Amino acid sequence: MISDRLDLNLLRLFEAVMQTGNVTRAAERLGLTQSAASNGIARLRESLGDPLFLRRPGGVEATARAHELAGPVAAALAGLRAALDGQAQFDPASLETEVVIGTSDHAELVLGPRLACLLERKAPGIALTFRHCDRADALALIDEGGIALAVGALPEPPARMTRQFLLREGFAVLLRRDHPAAGRLDLDAYLGARHMLVSAVASRLGAVDRVLAERGLSRRLGPVVSHHLAAGAMIAGSDLLLTLPRSVAAVLAPAFDLAIGDVPLEMPPARLSMIWHRRDDAAPLHRWLRRELAGLVLAR
Repeated sequence: MISDRLDLNLLRLFEAVMQTGNVTRAAERLGLTQSAASNGIARLRESLGDPLFLRRPGGVEATARAHELAGPVAAALAGLRAALDGQAQFDPASLETEVVIGTSDHAELVLGPRLACLLERKAPGIALTFRHCDRADALALIDEGGIALAVGALPEPPARMTRQFLLREGFAVLLRRDHPAAGRLDLDAYLGARHMLVSAVASRLGAVDRVLAERGLSRRLGPVVSHHLAAGAMIAGSDLLLTLPRSVAAVLAPAFDLAIGDVPLEMPPARLSMIWHRRDDAAPLHRWLRRELAGLVLAR
């Protein structure tokens, strides 16, 4: 059988190349020389009868066969690591490590402070780093190992990843307290005002615009900004309206002395989810971190 002839280190090399998309970076991650990594890939190709990785500018591209193997190999290695590490009791308070979490602006603003406080209390040796990501790059960062997991409004993940929904919420409108529409924000007043949009990718089409278009309506869109904090400061000194998830509105309103109004139209809910790679399913630290993140949402 092919599996009986494979060196476990070759599977670790395969996993690292799949994650990084680059043989040199995979070699550095595993502490191998470039030649050792190249020889290992050659042995894998010969054993499996497939090129596995094709050269492209800046790295390699996995073949269809490599993609088929990625999930089972990652799961097998994760299970083995969990079995070997299981002898030592997991204690987050004794860890000294770094954890990088990918977050949208929404997730970082709402969940970030609570997660940072939780780690200070339960695992002060964990150096927490938030890295911005969104639906355009989150999955690639997970694959590459650039982030441990991603939290945000994220796309449907591939089979090699797992998604857990964390938060489902409605929208609200932020406006300055003495705004002419404060206290009487009906649909006419809403459509008659100028609006601000928060978009990490500089899009001038948001969830509100899509809902309005379905009804044959539109709004007057003014500035588009990339961060909610910047938007809160701008709203405080203007007649602009900002429609955003209600949990974000609850953070910004007291910070900038803003009023919160209801959106005068039916909107689909905003959803925050958490996505991670199946290779990390059984890793003790990863499993603990996912559980604590989910608990933060339930405790809100």
